[in-house]
Amino acid sequence: MGHEGLQHLGYGTRDFNADLARLLAMGYNIGHAGSVRSRGRFVYVLTEGHPGTIVELCDMSQGRDHVFAGIAAAAHHWDGRDPIRTTLPTG
Repeated sequence: MGHEGLQHLGYGTRDFNADLARLLAMGYNIGHAGSVRSRGRFVYVLTEGHPGTIVELCDMSQGRDHVFAGIAAAAHHWDGRDPIRTTLPTG
């Protein structure tokens, strides 16, 4: 209870270390961090500015931007059919 609504906002960066250091200096705490082998690092930082919502920082320097470009292209041409995808577009 009390954590309904927006789950997270994601931001991409090409300077992951500097941006993460800036978030930590601002008082954010890491809730979860990891790495996707083919797409780089990510971190979820906790915030009480909007209770229940976290902020995701994604390292865009290892090709993750191609995935998001592919998603945007697929959405642009989507006609409402086949709503479930089992693989990510590659751009």
